[in-house]
Amino acid sequence: MFASAWGAAPVPVVGVSAWSIAAGGDGFYSANGISLGYSPDGVGWVSMEAPIADLSINLVKSVPSGALVFADDIDGATQVFRVSGSEGSWELLEIPGVPTAFNDAWGNGTSTPAMIAQGSEPQEIEPTEITVESDDYTLVMREAGRSVTVTVTDAAGNVVADEKHRWGLNDEPTTWRYGRSGIEILDAESDDVIVTFGNTAMEAAYREQTDRYDDIGDFAEENQFDPDLWLIATLTGDRWLVEDLDTVTEFGRVQPGLAINGSTLLMNDGDGWRLYDLS
Repeated sequence: MFASAWGAAPVPVVGVSAWSIAAGGDGFYSANGISLGYSPDGVGWVSMEAPIADLSINLVKSVPSGALVFADDIDGATQVFRVSGSEGSWELLEIPGVPTAFNDAWGNGTSTPAMIAQGSEPQEIEPTEITVESDDYTLVMREAGRSVTVTVTDAAGNVVADEKHRWGLNDEPTTWRYGRSGIEILDAESDDVIVTFGNTAMEAAYREQTDRYDDIGDFAEENQFDPDLWLIATLTGDRWLVEDLDTVTEFGRVQPGLAINGSTLLMNDGDGWRLYDLS
């Protein structure tokens, strides 16, 4: 990533990674799944701490006061915030009529505050717990939603490691890690490997405790791609246009697109053009 003023030489931007970036009313914003970055000039960046723990920050869109941030909470529901990097503020917005969870199906690379979204309901995932033994040590791994907890005891029952980790966060577990041969348990002081729980044993435990490998054909038949498509748009984040596009039967024939000019939204839904007034 590079930044510069008009006519100046581009300056490399260090320490910022983003799959979504927007130029808001008071600077630049970036989202990379684990954090929200803000820069008044595109060169110097700071991280903005979210008001809700364990958010997956996926998308930023431009508005005059700053930016709109679209994030998934730990339960998989989509949360929308209006943020101001210059003020350091996060305002949680309520958008009537939107699906519980949604993502920008087309236009993820644009900062226009409108999207053709694919709606979904958060999946209820049953916790999975496995037990594996190795060299007089016992590992219990419990996966629940986006978090995993690893607990390891020795032959005497002493707890060697007990740590919960949330997938998608920037930090890494300190007492265990995924190695080439399996899960490695680390000494808290020296960081040396105490014991390794091999991949073969881990996979066998998963197969015994879950049915994720069974009935693949039935799963595929029941989960055929049938998108629930929505138009979600705003100018400032105060008023929202929300329209269920399920009635558009030919949506997949042409890749759709949209753009905003002033207060007018133009959308190609794959079957023709539509105009909306967002004022």
